Amino acid sequence: MKIAVICDSFKGSLNSIEVCAAVKAGLLKADKNFTVLSLPFADGGEGTSRCFYDILGGKKRKITVHDPLFRKIEAEYTVLPDGTAVIDAASASGLTLIGDRERETKKTSSLGCGEMICDAAENGAENIIVGLGGSATTDAGMGILYALGMRFYSDGKTELAPMGENMINVKSLEPTPFFSRFKNVRFTLACDVTNPLCGKNGAAYVFSPQKGAAKSDIELLDRGLRNMGEIFEKMSGEKILNLPGAGAAGGIAGGMAAFLNCTVKSGFEVLSDKTPLKETIRQSDAVITGEGRTDSQTYFGKLPKKVSEVAEKFGVPCLLLSGDIENGISAEKLGFCEMYKIRDGGLSLEFCMKNAASLLSEKAFEIGKNSKIINKQSGSI
Repeated sequence: MKIAVICDSFKGSLNSIEVCAAVKAGLLKADKNFTVLSLPFADGGEGTSRCFYDILGGKKRKITVHDPLFRKIEAEYTVLPDGTAVIDAASASGLTLIGDRERETKKTSSLGCGEMICDAAENGAENIIVGLGGSATTDAGMGILYALGMRFYSDGKTELAPMGENMINVKSLEPTPFFSRFKNVRFTLACDVTNPLCGKNGAAYVFSPQKGAAKSDIELLDRGLRNMGEIFEKMSGEKILNLPGAGAAGGIAGGMAAFLNCTVKSGFEVLSDKTPLKETIRQSDAVITGEGRTDSQTYFGKLPKKVSEVAEKFGVPCLLLSGDIENGISAEKLGFCEMYKIRDGGLSLEFCMKNAASLLSEKAFEIGKNSKIINKQSGSI
């Protein structure tokens, strides 16, 4: 009996490697004869670089960069065996790097992520994957572009710092000679949102509140994003304002797509194209996938839904094991034969997050013993 365990991280509790390990331990406790194929996964958010490293190998590179508030920190990225660099925007420009009381997205910058890109390119990377999830920024990629050699001006002479609140004041951009170094670098931007750069469904209105934007800031940031989008289009000739996904990571996708050789792709697709995901599912008798919380957003292509779609193509039954599942979620619509959650029996969210590993193992043990799908596939019933 081969069971593939392909899980996302449980945000704020366990990374995807820890989730898969806990599930595997529970299954093997239920039946030591199970063959468990563990494949920690990510969808372009935090942990994407690490997933690539754990699945494909390569090397890790740690450098000094600036965090979203311009403080120096150490950040790490992966260089795959084929030379491709994989960078998590969140590792240098992430929301987890700043305290709750420091969250004011108009003051933040994606500069650190740009510094990581510079380091990768200067060390020979011709292909760079950037995972865009988890950023603290709403700066239309100003920080990244600044690190790569772009300068921003409010008039012909006054240079602006690359941060969200300055977007509204930008009148012109000017690339330095250094910027030309990146013309032959191919970028893949991994994200799982299709939001435009600005407007009611754009980066400011949809994402900036969770990054600390006050109500009064949201309109200012949205006007800034529109200003940047119009300038991007005028200078580059690219259609950025209506580009699906341009609003990802506070507009990083829009800024990079305007001037660099970029392809915007689903984070799941980026990882699945380079890893043995499909083969792992194809050779399995059942698949278990999960995430921290399954809710209505999962219908729109979050990791568990993507995994279930691949499993369905190969005729492999798929089970969901998440931290929590919103009431009313349909197993049939998501493509799952069975659904389980660890937040059960009145357990508090705090308790579940603190004890997620042991709770996952216990629930996986229960699945291994009692799941009709698992037992049917293994011939136990």
